[in-house]
Amino acid sequence: MKKILMGFLSFALVIACAWGVDVVIGTTADGITWTDSGDGTNFYAVFGGGAPAPWVDPNAANLVLLWSFDPDLTNETGKVNDDSGNGHDGTLEPTPATGPTLFITGTNALGVANNAVSFDGTEDRIITTSDASLKELTEITFGCWTTQKVAGLMGCFGQWAAAETNRCWTFYTASDDPIWAIGNGGASSDFSTTYDLNSAEWIHVAMTYKNSEGVRETYINGVLTATNVVFTGTMNTNGSECFAGMLRPDSYFWNGSGDEYFVYNKKLTSNDIYTLQLMTHPTNNMRNAP
Repeated sequence: MKKILMGFLSFALVIACAWGVDVVIGTTADGITWTDSGDGTNFYAVFGGGAPAPWVDPNAANLVLLWSFDPDLTNETGKVNDDSGNGHDGTLEPTPATGPTLFITGTNALGVANNAVSFDGTEDRIITTSDASLKELTEITFGCWTTQKVAGLMGCFGQWAAAETNRCWTFYTASDDPIWAIGNGGASSDFSTTYDLNSAEWIHVAMTYKNSEGVRETYINGVLTATNVVFTGTMNTNGSECFAGMLRPDSYFWNGSGDEYFVYNKKLTSNDIYTLQLMTHPTNNMRNAP
């Protein structure tokens, strides 16, 4: 029944947008109702009490990395632009021709394609060189939209040097539950959240940490799902690369898809994270799937 209902809603949304009807996609914690204005972007207009205004990320100044793939990625160039403007462009590996596959998940009413990537679980990954802004962090929020084709030990997104204990910050699975892995000096800690990622559905995962608090949080689809007390102090600064599609260098590759990979040098609030997933994804804006 859920699939039938979602299919109906998706069809209705496409028809409504095609006829220029503003479709409500959700209401944020501040009580503002957001609608899809059909303007060909992943931003939405707010209506009521004035002219429509596009959503602007209030934490943009803290955005360190953003791989949105909209629409600046091709396998020919092998480059993933960092839309945060901080120069953390990624490369498709092992080669542009054999690395993660670009695919189009849908077009909006104006025919603008929205892209994502598919990982084969064998060798596909996206890599960028790390600098202090990605690893010398006192607080962090990171995550992405993702799907998992099969359950297993595999890395989705993060930074982890070759050694087992050299976690920095990483999102991975041992089966199908999201795990928040962190390292601090010689210590390391993994924190699992019960949620089936292996469901063939797009799922938004966000993870936060602030060293002065020593608390990790995991959000699924914009909702706080689990909290874990861990050590305080600065995260590991080892490792020279940040990557999507694998757990550690050249090992445990992701089998599934991904989009909208983000890193903030700030612990976002629960309201911020809920709004972030609302503004960037498929479940509410089905014709603009990631």
